[in-house]
Amino acid sequence: MAELTTPEELEEALLQAVRQHFRECGEVDLSSVSLRPADLTRMLPDGVGVTALMRAGFLHPIGSMLKLTPHVMAVLRAPARAYAVGLIDEPAAPAAAGTTTCVAAPAPIRKRSHDAQLKRPRSVLSTPLVSGLPRQLGSTGALDGVQEPVPAVDLGTAGNFAILSKGISIIRPSAITGNIGVSPFAADAMTGFRLIADALANEYSTSTQVNGLCYAADYTSPTPSKLTTAIDDGELAYTDAASRETAPANLNRMAGLITGETLKAGVYEWDRDISFTDAIYIDGTEDDIFIFKTSGNVIVGSGARVGLRGGAKASNIFWRVAGFVEVGTTSHLEGILLVKNHAAFKAGSSFNGRIFAQTAVTLDSATITAP
Repeated sequence: MAELTTPEELEEALLQAVRQHFRECGEVDLSSVSLRPADLTRMLPDGVGVTALMRAGFLHPIGSMLKLTPHVMAVLRAPARAYAVGLIDEPAAPAAAGTTTCVAAPAPIRKRSHDAQLKRPRSVLSTPLVSGLPRQLGSTGALDGVQEPVPAVDLGTAGNFAILSKGISIIRPSAITGNIGVSPFAADAMTGFRLIADALANEYSTSTQVNGLCYAADYTSPTPSKLTTAIDDGELAYTDAASRETAPANLNRMAGLITGETLKAGVYEWDRDISFTDAIYIDGTEDDIFIFKTSGNVIVGSGARVGLRGGAKASNIFWRVAGFVEVGTTSHLEGILLVKNHAAFKAGSSFNGRIFAQTAVTLDSATITAP
């Protein structure tokens, strides 16, 4: 069969796959549709690939799942379209959002209380359609100037920590607000803290430099298992952020040299280092999500800072870094760091956010505050 390439052909193939999806589930829910890539590939006709559907703007990756974009859902909910693909019996019948969920999802790796957060409802903007097809992305990653909402990256139980890594070292006295943890290593992987063990159960320790609790893999149960789960959740968050689709206009913005830039809500990606030597601004509402991805490093120059505008919150800013993060002397950074390697904060630097580094974190008279 010849490859299907036009938007109309791709859209029709996807809608027919959704019809089969609903048949297999035995329920119809038009509030949201998510599928496993393997299931969708099986239901699509020859000549249609998942990648082509994503490039056409019909699918958005959410973790390990593929979700129909709001544009496709709007088309799907239209009575005439719902009738055409066999989701309702008559064109006049209302295609209201259902109250049950039919998602062909794999069994969870483990049960945990925050799984429900992955499916929590989020408000979406209404997007006009042209001939039933989504409009093209504009220069800001928006649809005709209206920024499409970006779902937050779920941190799971990793969100209970200000710093989580395999090792945390203090070079000179620093101040941390929030819990810290090391795993799979013992408490001696936290150096420079002068830890005071919990005398009752030895589930945690304290330090004069930490306004919170300190956890290590050699402490009494249930601490080791909680740390393992939190580390796994941090790595899942790293993978989730890496999977987010980036608008063409947000690829390699300013070649990674973003000094002076004002960044709006959305997903940005670089195949090189991100660096700035003076102020940058992150501008958005308190509900806006910002995801910055790089295959390189993040280097914040001495005295540089991140400023928040319009109500933007550090807890909604995600830096997914395949290399390392280096925050220079007296500089200031905001957000959630999801770092493959290490994160280093130099003398007098400050950070409003959380640090999940898969190797190590070093602090030199730095101030870390969990939002």
